[in-house]
Amino acid sequence: TSGRAAHRCEDNRATEALEQHSSRALAQSALSRKRVEGKKAIDRRLSSPEERQTKRRAPQRFTDRANATTSTARAMRRSSTPTAVAMESDAGPPQTPAEPKVGDFRMIAKRDGALEAAEVVEIAPRGPAGALRYYVHYLQHDRRMDEWVGRGQIRGEPDWAHGFGSPALSSPRGGHGRRSHKRKSPNSPGGALASPRGMTPRGRNGHSDPTVAERLEHAREHMTRVKNVEAIVFSEWKLEPWYWAPFPEEYHDQTLYFCDFTLRYTPSVDLILEHRETYRASGAPRRPPGARCYGPDAQGVSLWEIDGEVETLYCQNLCLLAKLFLDHKTLNFDVEPFRYYALTSHRTADDGADEEELLGYFSKEKESRLPDNPPGLLTMAPH
Repeated sequence: TSGRAAHRCEDNRATEALEQHSSRALAQSALSRKRVEGKKAIDRRLSSPEERQTKRRAPQRFTDRANATTSTARAMRRSSTPTAVAMESDAGPPQTPAEPKVGDFRMIAKRDGALEAAEVVEIAPRGPAGALRYYVHYLQHDRRMDEWVGRGQIRGEPDWAHGFGSPALSSPRGGHGRRSHKRKSPNSPGGALASPRGMTPRGRNGHSDPTVAERLEHAREHMTRVKNVEAIVFSEWKLEPWYWAPFPEEYHDQTLYFCDFTLRYTPSVDLILEHRETYRASGAPRRPPGARCYGPDAQGVSLWEIDGEVETLYCQNLCLLAKLFLDHKTLNFDVEPFRYYALTSHRTADDGADEEELLGYFSKEKESRLPDNPPGLLTMAPH
């Protein structure tokens, strides 16, 4: 009896297993039939030419939507509005770029569209509205390329690892964005720092102290780091100055108009026109003061010798004009120990009078241990 009962249990388990297997097989068969019927229905719907054309256009429409989405995302990333920044990412709060500070290094979008690594040298308000402007020094260029830029031209920090170098190595100003100028003394081939007179600065103990020259140079760089004249009008040219010059403060951040012959200057157009008319009516020679020591040659070029002790005002104005285009020029008012040589070119004015146009100049000390070393030499920018 027990044997027959065990046999019936095994038969029941076998029957249940067979039924379960049959149920799974039927379910799979029904799913396969549904898939086949669905595919046939799709094929029937796409049998017309219109549907086939729609099928071919579908990937293009998707690509267009993807491109539009990508363009929108890029525009949102470029936008600086709070709404666009908030929509850009849901991962966290919007990231606002930090405001530039003096001493920061940033990428600057120049007027021609190029990006240049620069150091922020000074920040000042612009006009009565109070909008800030930023004076920047481009690390790969001389100080004469420094300029004021607006906030919209300032981008993120430079990528020092990809072509911009480090500020200590790439900046013409030196390790802190300041250019280092070292003049060799004629008596020291090793290259000791020398003063403009050719003598090495001395410390308290009377020995050579190069750090004195370095400190003086650093102080000079700090004082002259920002151009203080917007533009000058000389003869028929409007020129953008390259460097700072010690003009009185009331002439700063303006356009200065120079007389071609007296080199007097003013920020007023009316005053310079009145001065020119008065000078022409006086019958004074339209040339530099002093004596002609060369020329005129076949090209009409002449050289005029001017004593700084006799024509003090003219020589001071000449030095101020030259300082706008010479970085290292320290003597601007003590002109008495020097003679100045002005190079001119002959021209005929509209009223038929003879005029001499200033092309450049150089100066020499009256008594110097280095007679062949002119302390100042300049060719005017238009020439």
